[in-house]
Amino acid sequence: MNPAELLLLGLAAVGSVWALAGYLRASRARRRARRREQQGAETARETCAVCHLPVDPRVDLFDENSRGWWHRDCWREAML
Repeated sequence: MNPAELLLLGLAAVGSVWALAGYLRASRARRRARRREQQGAETARETCAVCHLPVDPRVDLFDENSRGWWHRDCWREAML
């Protein structure tokens, strides 16, 4: 490899790290909010938006638009 190729590879590596760091910084608030919602569902016993039975955050779905929990089966039924 010649020095120009090494320079381009180094710039690409630095650019990739910079882009990843920017993405993580920009999405930090959303990731924290999602984590709080999941922890809240574990402790507060959130209920399904359709059948109003308790959900399991490890298995069931959280809808970002309605900010509510859905059982997978209830979600499938609603989408059909």
